[in-house]
Amino acid sequence: MVVLKAKIFRVLKDIIVRRHIREINFYYATITMKECFLLAAQLLKSYLGKENIINGGFISRFEEEFAKYIGVDSAFSFGSGRMAFYAILKAMGIKGGDEIILPAYTCAVIPNAIIYCGAKPVYVDIDPKTFNMDVSKIEEKITFNTRAVIVQHMFGLPADMDKLITIAERYNLRIIEDCAQALGAEYKNKKVGSFGDAAFFSFEVSKVITTGWGGMAVTSDTLIQKALAEEQEGTGFLGLIRTRKLTIQIILSYFLYHPWNYWLGKYLLAILYKQRIFIPSITEEERQGQKPANYPCRLSNIQAVLGLSQLQKLRYYIQDYRVMVAKRYAEMFKDIEIPVNKEDTNVYKHIYLRYTFLVDNRKKAIDFFRNYQIELGEWFNQIIVCTDLPLEKLNYRKGSCPNAEWVAGHSVNLFTHPRLSSKDIARIIKVTKVFLLDKNKLWSNG
Repeated sequence: MVVLKAKIFRVLKDIIVRRHIREINFYYATITMKECFLLAAQLLKSYLGKENIINGGFISRFEEEFAKYIGVDSAFSFGSGRMAFYAILKAMGIKGGDEIILPAYTCAVIPNAIIYCGAKPVYVDIDPKTFNMDVSKIEEKITFNTRAVIVQHMFGLPADMDKLITIAERYNLRIIEDCAQALGAEYKNKKVGSFGDAAFFSFEVSKVITTGWGGMAVTSDTLIQKALAEEQEGTGFLGLIRTRKLTIQIILSYFLYHPWNYWLGKYLLAILYKQRIFIPSITEEERQGQKPANYPCRLSNIQAVLGLSQLQKLRYYIQDYRVMVAKRYAEMFKDIEIPVNKEDTNVYKHIYLRYTFLVDNRKKAIDFFRNYQIELGEWFNQIIVCTDLPLEKLNYRKGSCPNAEWVAGHSVNLFTHPRLSSKDIARIIKVTKVFLLDKNKLWSNG
C-alpha cells in the first residue's frame, strides 16, 4: 500500500508540478501529421473495399527503393527487423549445432532468432569507446562449428568493416550486418548493409525511419537472394483486423507521443498497452524466449506506403538533423573525453540514432533529467535487453564480457531526432551541463 501511494504521488507530481509542458521522448519521432492523414485515407479506403492494405504493389516499390538506397541488389520486407534476421539465417541454412558470433551488448530478439534456428549464440565483448564488438576478441571465439558473425553498428556508429571482413575471409565465415540502428551510416563512403553477405534493418517506432513495425533483409549474394525470396514467399501476412489495428495504433501514437501531449499521453499509453489494446513491439512470448505464432510475418502494403514516404525524407532525418544535433552535443562535450567524439570522418559517417555517453549512477541521471521533462534514454540497461529469462538460457555466462556488462550498467542516451525544436535542443544542452557540472557524474576511464 505504501509503495502504491508513493507511485500515485509521483505520477500526480509529474503531471501537476512541471517546469515545461513540452516533454521530450524517443518514439514516433519521424512520422508527420501528413503521413497520419495518408494512413487514415488508406485505412478508410480499406473499409470501403477500395484498397488492399495487406498485400499490394507498394511493397515491391518500397523494397526496390530501399535496395537502391543501400546499394545492394535486392531487399525483402518482413514484419520486423528480427524476422528479417531470422529469414537470413534460414536462407543461409543455419541449423542445429551451428554457432553464430554476436556482440554481448544487444537485444534478446537477436539470440532468440539464432536459437529458433537451433543454433548457438556465442558472445564477444565490446569496445567501451565505440560500443561495437571488440574485433580483437573475435578469433578466440571461433570454433569448427562457427558459421557466421553478426556485426552490429551500435547507435548508428559503423563498425570497423575492413578488420571484420579480413577475419571472416580467413575462417570462411558469413557476415550478417545488424543495421537496425544504423540506416544511412557509412564506412569508407559505402552504406552499412552493403558489406556483408546479408544485412537487416528495423523500422520499429524508435528507429531512423518507422513503419510502426517492420524490417528489411538485404543482400547482393545470388544464392542468398534466391533463398530469401523463397522464405518471404512462404511467410504470411497479418490478418486484416490486426493490420487495421496496427494502423490505428500508429496514428494514435503519433499524437500520444507528441512532446506537447506526452506529459499525459505516456500514462494513456501505459493503460493501452497493459489492456492489450495496443500491440507491443516485443511480445511476452519473445521475452520468455518462445517463438510467437505469427513469427515471421510480412510487412503490409499500408506500412510500405508509410515506408516510401519516410524514405523520401531520409537525408533530412540524418544529414540535416541528427548529425546537426550531434555536433551541438559534441560541442558541449568538447573538453570531456567521451566515446562518440572519436570519429574519423574520412572513414566513419555516424548517423547518431541516439547520442550515448556513460554516467556513474544512471538512476540519479534519469531522475534528474525527468525533473526537466526530458526522458533520458537508457539503451541498453542490461547486457541483453528485453528478456525475462536468466541470461544462461540465452547462452550468456555472467562475467564473460566485462566491458559490455559495465557499459550496460552506465549508458544513457540523448535525443537526435527531427521532432526536436531548437528550444528543445537548447534545454537538453542546458540541463546536461547542469547535471555534469553540479553532479559530477560523467563516466571515467578509471
